[in-house]
Amino acid sequence: MLTQAQMEKASKTFEKFDMNKSGNIDCHELQAALKSMGTHVSELQTKELLDEWDADYDGQMSFSEYLNLVEAATAGDQDEIQDMLDAWTAHGGAKGGTGTVDVSKIRRTIHTFELELDLDLLLLDISAAQAVQSATATTPTAASQRLNIDFQTFQELFRPS
Repeated sequence: MLTQAQMEKASKTFEKFDMNKSGNIDCHELQAALKSMGTHVSELQTKELLDEWDADYDGQMSFSEYLNLVEAATAGDQDEIQDMLDAWTAHGGAKGGTGTVDVSKIRRTIHTFELELDLDLLLLDISAAQAVQSATATTPTAASQRLNIDFQTFQELFRPS
């Protein structure tokens, strides 16, 4: 269920996407909306997306159909956040995304599951600004072996690109 704030944001967004003010979003309006958000899809892909959420099969997305889409996307975000919190606690982080996790535990997970991740490179890319590391560490490998990271850095490591 969407909060009042989410409903208000969805309403404003819907009105913006409904360029001809018909009260519905058609295929061309949806494609333009997706493009404005940096997602470039073909007309066929846009039609398939519209068909997936067009409950009354009129070829357009009404506001209530749009709310169903927003609610599903929001629920997916919540599932993703919970999955990330579960992984965090499995690596030794405190509940609620607090505390820190020793990078050596993450390194063991990467090795155990044969993940294609270069942890040292990822940590360098993210930036050591969010990490608490030993002042004696001089190389990326040495640094990451004695490194604790916070939940935000943990999320950045494992967020799909």
